[in-house]
Amino acid sequence: MSFEAPPVVTTLSLNVPFLALAPTTDGLQVLSERGVELVRWSGFGLLPRVSQEAVGTRDVRGGLDLDATNGQDLYVADGARVLRFSNEGRLVQTIRIPAVDRLFVAAPEAAPSGEAVAVASGAEGTVFVAEASRGVVQVWRDGQLVDVLEGFGEPVALAVVGRRLFVADRQRQSVDVRDTAGQPLETLDAKELGGVTNVSASETGVLVLGPRGVLLFSPEAERLWRVDIESEAPVLDAAIHDGVLFALTARALTALGRVPPETSGAGEAP
Repeated sequence: MSFEAPPVVTTLSLNVPFLALAPTTDGLQVLSERGVELVRWSGFGLLPRVSQEAVGTRDVRGGLDLDATNGQDLYVADGARVLRFSNEGRLVQTIRIPAVDRLFVAAPEAAPSGEAVAVASGAEGTVFVAEASRGVVQVWRDGQLVDVLEGFGEPVALAVVGRRLFVADRQRQSVDVRDTAGQPLETLDAKELGGVTNVSASETGVLVLGPRGVLLFSPEAERLWRVDIESEAPVLDAAIHDGVLFALTARALTALGRVPPETSGAGEAP
């Protein structure tokens, strides 16, 4: 099923560029160049700046992504490192990301710095990092590199739900679904979107973003619907929160309206 994007309900604009979006049970966490802000959806509009955390993103280099663990910790992929912040905005961990493949997972200290472009947090403190220079997904636990998952083209975004890892692959224009041990499970084809730029997931579905709009897949990899999003600016991120489809550009967070009610949970924080 395909349909045009619902009419715009409301738009939030800021004077600093937006960077990434992460839905939580409390609202939408939006990463901008001045920090992380919790944006609440009232049903009639967006209420910004409920809280703001200075996460030191002014010197961010290269791509980044944002993920929330149980609505508490924030992980920011910041070039050669991944930063972890508490819910008060305090920096609690810095992980240096090496450029290594699976053969050198036991000796990451000697490797040159890599480029973290996406991050997602899983169960038991496991953190997955997409590293661009090798085209791999690194697996971290307790601050230690424990595995490197290979076999991707160009991983650009990650999501984790339970024991499933979703890897948006820009080169292959698809989402590679694996278990969290790295075993392939499914492939979600998104060529009709003209590419893949982001992915978010929950127990109720997988939302895939591309240049032409978004696709929603069921947890069993069944294609449910597509929404075409018309925007003058590139859409950086998208999510469904409280049954409403949101689209993020560098200058605006827009609530596009409600999507089919049977899919209302997709895109919320794992």
